[in-house]
Amino acid sequence: MTLEIYKVGQFSDYFLHRAETNPASLGSNGFIVKIQDAKVVCTNSIPSSYYGVVYAKALIEGKWHSAGRTRSVHIRKLNCGN
Repeated sequence: MTLEIYKVGQFSDYFLHRAETNPASLGSNGFIVKIQDAKVVCTNSIPSSYYGVVYAKALIEGKWHSAGRTRSVHIRKLNCGN
């Protein structure tokens, strides 16, 4: 699974960070897989809006399955500028 974090810009959005699960990790096995360590460092306290995009590919019982790019439903405004 891959998570990408974007900042909403005035004319276009900015890619900030990508986090991926390790397919060999025990945490990547099972029905629920989480990415909990994705973060972006704030450089100031200017309010900015952020959202995430996630996509995944999994081998299940010998067949490849994929989940297409899905964007966050809610854009979050945080006191965190970059």
